[in-house]
Amino acid sequence: MFSDRLLTFLTAILLITGIGTIGYVFWGDKIVKLSNDFNFSTGDMSCVKQKLDVSQEDEFMMGLIEQNTKLVVLKDYYDCNKIQRGDIVYTRFSASIQPIVKVVRAVGGDKFEVIPDGGSKRRYHIKVNGEYVTDRMGKFTIESLVVPPLQTYQDARNGVLKDDEVMILSNVSPGKSDSASLGLIKDRFVEGKVIIQ
Repeated sequence: MFSDRLLTFLTAILLITGIGTIGYVFWGDKIVKLSNDFNFSTGDMSCVKQKLDVSQEDEFMMGLIEQNTKLVVLKDYYDCNKIQRGDIVYTRFSASIQPIVKVVRAVGGDKFEVIPDGGSKRRYHIKVNGEYVTDRMGKFTIESLVVPPLQTYQDARNGVLKDDEVMILSNVSPGKSDSASLGLIKDRFVEGKVIIQ
């Protein structure tokens, strides 16, 4: 009777260990990849004079930030911190466009390339420093019947971002109001870093 209980206990332990191992194999690499792709840390907070409460209005950041998620914007964070690849930022392309939440995919000095998709004349992908930019579904895709603005920037800059430029993208492609459709932006238009509550 004791040996039956011991055998049942050992079987339960092995089952729990097996489930944990399988979970780690399937999900561990995704957690590591997420932490490597996106920068959630905060640095020097001395320049942050204001925190804004905002909400993710659209679905273009899904897979990273779901629609209607509450966010905090650390205004002027980049007055004392460098913008980094993977930062989630609050930015605008011009005074006439409302600020939006996007991900920084390339910063000054990074090499970028717009690559036509061999299977379609109107589909393109993006490489940064030799690696394909990905979104929640795989390779980030630009859909355009004409040469995408980002391709024009590539040609004008020999494929290298200037020191004061950033590439911001959605996490759902083709994106909206981002570098895929509007080109590179000056880093001064990045108003703050976004923190997910």
